[in-house]
Amino acid sequence: MEIVGAISAVLAIAVEFVHISRRLRRCIRFLEYAKRDIKVIHNEVEAFSTLLSLFHSTVTDDRLADEGLSTKIKTSKMTQHIVTSGRAALDKIEQILLQVEPMRTDKVYPAHKRWIARWKWSGRKEEWIPVQIELNSIKLSADLLISIVFCQHLVQKLDQLHAEQKNIPNELLQQLFLYTSQVKTLDSRCRRAVKESRRVQSQQAHMLQIGQEILALASRLAKSHIASHPELETVLDHNGVPSFASGKSITSRDSGSSGSPQARPSTRSTPRGPCSGPSSGHVPVPEISSDATDRAPVTEIPANLSALPSVVEIPNPGQHGSGRPPDQVLASGRSSMGSELLGSELPLSRPIPAGGVPTALFGPPEPSTRPSNFRQLEANLAERPVIVDDDRGLREEFRRPRRLSGSSYTS
Repeated sequence: MEIVGAISAVLAIAVEFVHISRRLRRCIRFLEYAKRDIKVIHNEVEAFSTLLSLFHSTVTDDRLADEGLSTKIKTSKMTQHIVTSGRAALDKIEQILLQVEPMRTDKVYPAHKRWIARWKWSGRKEEWIPVQIELNSIKLSADLLISIVFCQHLVQKLDQLHAEQKNIPNELLQQLFLYTSQVKTLDSRCRRAVKESRRVQSQQAHMLQIGQEILALASRLAKSHIASHPELETVLDHNGVPSFASGKSITSRDSGSSGSPQARPSTRSTPRGPCSGPSSGHVPVPEISSDATDRAPVTEIPANLSALPSVVEIPNPGQHGSGRPPDQVLASGRSSMGSELLGSELPLSRPIPAGGVPTALFGPPEPSTRPSNFRQLEANLAERPVIVDDDRGLREEFRRPRRLSGSSYTS
């Protein structure tokens, strides 16, 4: 009678959570300040009531009573913990509804009471955290036990079909795979929930302790039941049904009708190359065909620079901003320092700076950046540097441009 009373108490708790979920929904409609917080509480309560009803129907189902776990759940303290923690959570939610009632727009309260209710709620809304952790602990524990019950029920069906030498339907294999994955996921989530409840420091320490006891009890029930059923342990370890599918069942699975994922050998015969994309270190280099090289041969620079012809160029001041007149001509010549460094036959396509080293061999001329006589440049800013080639050699001089006929300038 005690077992039956505990199971019926779980159903009664689920019904009370449904009623308080409706009250929370009505409260959300007339709230402006704490509307988002109350909506979070409503969602948790609604999901908890649904899960409790599913847990009750699973434990009391006669079709699932043969596997033994339902009886273990009934005889354990699992249902008592659910009832105790559920009552405590209901009382806490009742207090929350009383705290936010002055903030409802459909209620008539003085302005100072509304302000006080807002001020109190800003500090008391964290009291919901331990209640939420406790409800999550119950939900995870109930989900884990429900998944194990259905998983073993499917394993029993699989054993029966295997004993009768019948083909295993694809839907049964898919359901078994889903419940197997769900059991493993819920087991890891229960462990994380235990660690989280230990980290939370609050005044409601007894509520957190109840949640830890529920998780520990559910974990012990699950482990002991799996250990006492080797066929279920095999299914959970291999994440499939390799030990039950043989003969006709193997044919049905190998034909591609099985829904459970199978490991496929790699068909790649060559090693995997580097990933493409912006993070790849390789840059594609276009290959030069032989036809392109025949049509446009690459110009080679001779080893002896004296083999190059002498160049006389007219600078374009508009491109380089040198400020020279358009008709100013730079005559090609030789300087003593340039001849010592580069030879007497070095072609100059641009003026050599005072350092004596040209900036480039080919290309448009550039203005001199370092005049040889700074005083002369400061005395008359109208003078321009000009390279002169005469009997005294190649040198750079500063000359004043003189106006000729028309508007052109020369040195």
